[in-house]
Amino acid sequence: MEINTLRPLQGQGKKLFVETYGCQMNVGDSEIVVSIMQNEGWRYTDDPREADVILINTCSIRDNAEQRIWGRLAELRGLRRRRQGVLIGIIGCMAERLKERLTEGEDAVDIVAGPDAYRDLPKLVREAGAGGKGINVSLMLQTLGKPSCVLGYLAGPTGRLLEALMKDTGCDCHWFWLQSGQTRINTKINTSPETAFNASGPALGQADIDALCAFLRGLNPDDQLVVSGNLQKSPPGAFSALLSAAQEAGVSAVVDTSGAALREALAFRPLLIKPNGEELCELFGKQASTPEALLALAQRAQTLGARNVLVSMGADGALLLAETGRVYRARLRSTKPVISTVGAGDSVTAGFLAGLLDTEDYALALRLGTACGSATAYSACLASRDMIEAVLPAVEITTL
Repeated sequence: MEINTLRPLQGQGKKLFVETYGCQMNVGDSEIVVSIMQNEGWRYTDDPREADVILINTCSIRDNAEQRIWGRLAELRGLRRRRQGVLIGIIGCMAERLKERLTEGEDAVDIVAGPDAYRDLPKLVREAGAGGKGINVSLMLQTLGKPSCVLGYLAGPTGRLLEALMKDTGCDCHWFWLQSGQTRINTKINTSPETAFNASGPALGQADIDALCAFLRGLNPDDQLVVSGNLQKSPPGAFSALLSAAQEAGVSAVVDTSGAALREALAFRPLLIKPNGEELCELFGKQASTPEALLALAQRAQTLGARNVLVSMGADGALLLAETGRVYRARLRSTKPVISTVGAGDSVTAGFLAGLLDTEDYALALRLGTACGSATAYSACLASRDMIEAVLPAVEITTL
C-alpha cells in the first residue's frame, strides 16, 4: 500500500518530498524524517516536480512492493534528467537490505539510509552534492568539531553550483573566481578495481596564483594549511609558491598530493605528507609491496624534509613515521565490506590532524585518522561522528 499523508510544512530553504511505501509505521518514520530535515531548514512539498531532494521510504517485506519501488526509481530518474541537481534517495528497510545495489551500477541513487541513520540524513544530503579532496577534509573536520575554511578556485556554471552546495554545508569558504573555463567534475564508479573519470580543470594564470598566495600570507601562525590535490594547468612553480607563502606566515602545512607537487613540497618541511603506497613508490621510482619496504621510502621522504609521513595502505591499514623517529602501524579488526573509497583518504587526513591538534599524541591521532577513513569506506558518503565512534574500538595501534 502506498501512503502519502504528509502535509506541507512551513520553513526556509530547499524543498523535500517524501514518498512512503508500507504500513502506518512507515508513515510515522517519514514524519520523523521530515521533522529532522525541517530542523535543518528544509521545507516539505507534496509535489516531487518542485523538490530538491526526493526520498522514498521503503518497506521490502513483499516482493511486489519492492518491484514497484524499482519502477518508481526509473520514473524519478527521468524527472532528474529534466531538472538537473535533484537528489534521489532510498531510506528504510530496503535501503538497509540492498545497500550495495543502491550505491553502484545503474540502480545507484544519491542517498541511502537505513532506519538507524535517519539522524544523519541532513549530513548525507549535504555530502551527496559537494565533494573534492579539500572539501572532503573540511567536511570531516566539521564532523569532528574543528572549524575550517575551504579555499579554492571556481569557474563557470559548475563553479556556481559548487558554491551553492557548499553554502548548504555550513562550512566557511573563500573562493577565487576564474575568468574562463569551468570547475571540473570527477566521477568514480564502484567497480573492482574502482574506475575513475577525472576531467581536466580550468587553466590558472600567474595572477590567480598570486591572489591565493596573498591570502595565505595573511594567515595566523596558529593556523594549519591542508593542501589537497594538485594544480592542473598552472604556471611553473605554482605549488611551491603556495607553500612558500604559507611558510612566510609561519603556518604549518599538511600535504596530500603526488608526483612532482609532492617532490616540491618536501623542501618546505611540511608538518605531514600523506601519500598512499603507490604514490610513495612513484615519488622515488621504486617498487614496495611490504610495510617494511614502504617504511624505508618514508624514511627517505623524511630525510628530504617531511616532518611526519603517513602512508595509507588500504586494507592493510596505515603506517606513520613520526618526527620523533617512532614508527606506528594501524590495523583494523573488522570484516565489514568496503562500500566506496571516495573520501576515505581525505577522512584519514582530517582525523589525524584533528587528533594531533587535540592530543599532541601521534598514536591517538593515527587511531582517529584510521577510524575516520575506515568509517567513510564502509559507507556511501563521508562518515558521521556516530559511525566513526563505532569503528574506533576496532583500530589497533602498534609501535614498530
